[in-house]
Amino acid sequence: KLKAGGNLNVTAEDTTTTNMLTGAVGVGSVAGAGAAAITVVGNNTEAMIGSNATLDSGADLTVSAINNKKLDAIAASGAVSFANSVAGSIGVTVDSSTARAHVDSGAKINQDSITRALASQQNVTVKAVNNADIDVTTGAVSASIGSGIGGTLNVVTTSQVTEALINVGPTGSVSSEGLINVDADSISTSNAQSAVGAGGLTAGIAGGAVTLFDDSMTSASIGNGSVIDDADEVKVDADSTRTATADTKGAAVGAVGVGGSVATVEMEGVTTASVAANAKLGTNGAIGSLDVDATATETASATAVALAAGIISGAGGVATSSINSTVSASTGRNTDIIADGAVSVT
Repeated sequence: KLKAGGNLNVTAEDTTTTNMLTGAVGVGSVAGAGAAAITVVGNNTEAMIGSNATLDSGADLTVSAINNKKLDAIAASGAVSFANSVAGSIGVTVDSSTARAHVDSGAKINQDSITRALASQQNVTVKAVNNADIDVTTGAVSASIGSGIGGTLNVVTTSQVTEALINVGPTGSVSSEGLINVDADSISTSNAQSAVGAGGLTAGIAGGAVTLFDDSMTSASIGNGSVIDDADEVKVDADSTRTATADTKGAAVGAVGVGGSVATVEMEGVTTASVAANAKLGTNGAIGSLDVDATATETASATAVALAAGIISGAGGVATSSINSTVSASTGRNTDIIADGAVSVT
C-alpha cells in the first residue's frame, strides 16, 4: 500500500544505440572480398503496478515503459583483380523489442476518498512507447580484366510490441478526479539501401536485393471486467506510425553485362484500442466522457534500378510494396458505460 501527496511515477526506460561499420577489400590475380553487418535487438522494457496493489496519489500517477532505438549499420566490400573478382556485402537488422505498461488484477488506484478530495489535479496515465530509427546500407564493387561479380543483400525485420493495459478486473478499481489515459505509441522509421557495381572485359555481373518486413503490434486496452469510476475523462488510444523505404541500385559492364535489382517492402501488424468484455466504466460514479481511438499511419516505398552495358547485356529491376495491416477500435460484450458526456469509438 502506497499513498503519496504529490506525483507517483513508475517508469522503465531503455535507450539503445548501435553503430556498425564493416568493410573488406581484395586485390590480386584472383580477388574476393566480403563484409557483413548483423544487428539483433530484443529489449524488453516493462513498467507495472502489480496484482492487488493499493496506490493513492494526491496528483498525477503515471506508469510508463519507453523504448528508444537508433540502429545504424554499413557493410561495404571491394575487389580488384587481373583474372576474376568477387565482392559481396550483407546487412541484417532485426528489432523484436517490447514496451509494456500495465496495471494488474485486483489493483486499487485512487480509492482513498480523502486523498482524492484534497487533490487539485489527479490524472492516471498508463503509457507504452516504442520508437525505432533503423538505417542499413550495403555496397559492393568488383572490377577485373577477366570477370567481375558483385552482390549485396540487405534485410530489415521489425516486430515491435507496444502495449498499454489497465487490467484490474472486477476485484480492482481505478478512479481519478481528472483524466485516465491508456496510451500506446509505436513509431518506426526503417531505411535500407544497397548499391552494387561490377565490371570486367569478359563479363560483369551485379545483383542487389533489399527486403523490409514489419509486423509490429500496438495495443491500448482496458481489460476484461475492469472497473473504472469517477474520472472526468477516459481515453484509450493506440497510435502506430510506420515508414519503410527500400532502395537498391545495380550496374554491370562487360562483354557480357548482367545487372539486377530487387526491392521489397511488406507491412503487416495490428493496431488496436479496446475496452474488453464485461468492463464497468462509471457504474459506481459516472465518468465524464470516453474516447477509444486506434490510428495507423503507414508508408511503404520501394525502388529498384538496374543497368547493364556490353556486347551482350541484360538488366532487370523489380520493386514491390504492400500494406496489409489491421486497425480496430472496439468495446466488448456486456460492457457497462455510464458517461455524462460523449462516448466515441473510432
